[in-house]
Amino acid sequence: MSGRLLVVGAGQAGVQVASSARELGWDGSITLIGEEPYAPYTRPPLSKAFLKGEASLESLALRSAAFYTEQRIDLILDEQIAHLDLDGAEAVSASGRRWPFARLVLATGRNRVPSWLTAPTSTASWCCAMSATPGFWRDAWRLSPTSS
Repeated sequence: MSGRLLVVGAGQAGVQVASSARELGWDGSITLIGEEPYAPYTRPPLSKAFLKGEASLESLALRSAAFYTEQRIDLILDEQIAHLDLDGAEAVSASGRRWPFARLVLATGRNRVPSWLTAPTSTASWCCAMSATPGFWRDAWRLSPTSS
């Protein structure tokens, strides 16, 4: 379980994948990339308590800054992945930054599937599509580094 785990999408799912990977023994690097300039935050309170002035921006954070440091998760903010080089196992951002990966998770949300994602995921050993269906957890194990 080494190499880089690259998680594209710094919402709740992306943060949970990164956290769970470390908890389950991923000892390689973990990089979590988000488009927004803010650290990952909980969405429902944003539209309720925060807008009413009942919650601070800091209180909406999914995890503290210390968490990412302690768990050795590189949190990259304000970057948008523009291209995946599937043959080279590398993600390229709109700004030109590159991240090689051993495993890739696209956690961009159901309604945020990147327009550049045109490759069939079923042909790549390191990639599978997941959703909250009865087979969700069974399919999730296909991402295990020991299952390839």
